[in-house]
Amino acid sequence: MLTQEDVKTMGQSEKRKTRLYIASSVAMYPPHLYVRIRSIITRIVLDAEAVYAKGLYSSQSDFLAKYKSELNECDELLFFTTPDEHTIGRGCWFEIEYMLEQGKPVWLCTWDGVLVPYTDLTFTQLCSYREWMRVGTQEEMYNEEPAL
Repeated sequence: MLTQEDVKTMGQSEKRKTRLYIASSVAMYPPHLYVRIRSIITRIVLDAEAVYAKGLYSSQSDFLAKYKSELNECDELLFFTTPDEHTIGRGCWFEIEYMLEQGKPVWLCTWDGVLVPYTDLTFTQLCSYREWMRVGTQEEMYNEEPAL
């Protein structure tokens, strides 16, 4: 028979599921792209809770007011770049920087479902809020032909 104390402690010994924050630029929000993102995450994230940035914030000011508290509740960040240009927006960059400041893992999730750690990535600053950084891999950087 369960005691009142048993009921109070139920589930406390079980490990909490890892919470993954799924970040992507606003440019990634069209339905056909977001369906693809959700499909990839469902395939590769088996024993974790996915928290999608899309839908969490009602405006830019709402994002700026809340994103840190949302990220504080998450254990890792996975982000997507635009499929063709491999860019992220300024908000996605804010999220990445904040998670790194907190000492939490950050991963690029490629469109093939491969996770690349932040330390294996290169970032090139661009000029637009929607295209704030171009993201590449160290491997791409070292395999490029030298300019003549």
